[in-house]
Amino acid sequence: MISYTGKLCFVSGEQKEMLKLKGKTALVTGGTKGIGRAICSALSQKGCDIITFGRSDEGIEEFKEFFKLAHSKWDVFKVDAENGIELCNFVSEIKNYKIDILINNIGGGGTWTNGYMEAIEKNYGLMVYFTEKYIGKMKESGWGRVITISSIYGKEAGGNPYFNAAKAAQIAYMKTISRDEEYVGNGITFNTICPGNIACGNSYSLNSQELKLIEENLPLGRVGKPYEVGNVARFLCSNDASLVNGAVITVDGGQSVGF
Repeated sequence: MISYTGKLCFVSGEQKEMLKLKGKTALVTGGTKGIGRAICSALSQKGCDIITFGRSDEGIEEFKEFFKLAHSKWDVFKVDAENGIELCNFVSEIKNYKIDILINNIGGGGTWTNGYMEAIEKNYGLMVYFTEKYIGKMKESGWGRVITISSIYGKEAGGNPYFNAAKAAQIAYMKTISRDEEYVGNGITFNTICPGNIACGNSYSLNSQELKLIEENLPLGRVGKPYEVGNVARFLCSNDASLVNGAVITVDGGQSVGF
């Protein structure tokens, strides 16, 4: 397992006023690319220290380059979360960190070639694992934020049934645990973000004709950008969102048709 550490960079006086998450540490699962990296960036801009991981050397190098001028400290690890040994080693390596914020971002399995259990384990299984690993410490400290990145296809039909079922399970778990007074009564909130088509991951592999077809069916006339999801996550992590608990927030520019 390889760890890379970045140091605090200088910020202006105006920026310091904006650092409302300074002193907090966020664990963002699968945060070296796409939405995960955008969330790391959004939280870092508010002074939050970042812990994240990815499974490819390329993704880690991209993350390091992107965060050279980060406003806070960050640690990025090389971990394949679907490898039980690597996952356990990672959790052991960060055991002395105080995790204030957990972003359950890792997921996938949205193609027909992925089996049912693979989709469930990668999305629902890892979300439950990380959530139940860290909410006890959040409870002890009297403050915490747990945010899960699901999908609009956890709320309505689309994609394939394996992916939909896994994403729906994430939403159900987060909504249910958000009513648990043992945790919520001790300053922890639980919320879910459901993105629509975002220009990362598989979206980059679309040809121009396919992308045009998607954009013509989106009210805003375009797919979303990762930072637009990151901005919502940042708000949910802040004390400005102290009453937002158990919410399922759609970030899709009007793409979904359900309420």
